[in-house]
Amino acid sequence: MTKRTAKAQDLVDQLSCEEFRKAVEDIIRRFQEELIHERKELLEQQKVFDVRFAQKVYAAGTSQVSLLMLAMETKSENLVCGKPVQVVDESPKVQVHILNSLM
Repeated sequence: MTKRTAKAQDLVDQLSCEEFRKAVEDIIRRFQEELIHERKELLEQQKVFDVRFAQKVYAAGTSQVSLLMLAMETKSENLVCGKPVQVVDESPKVQVHILNSLM
């Protein structure tokens, strides 16, 4: 038995059963309070993360919808004007002109 274990055993031997039970209950209560406190902090952090994630998803979705609406608006303006829609390919030195298929 190590000295530390012997000291712990001495403390247990000095306490009555009731005192030992109260000490253990106190330790358990403190441990539970700490866990509850940490859990609350984790829940708060999770809420902040959820809000930020929702904001990013909303912003990305709004951006995509805006781009689609702009593309539709441009296409409809070109239909009214009778102009061909020009699509430029990102690959080097390639340009493709597409006439509006609805005309």
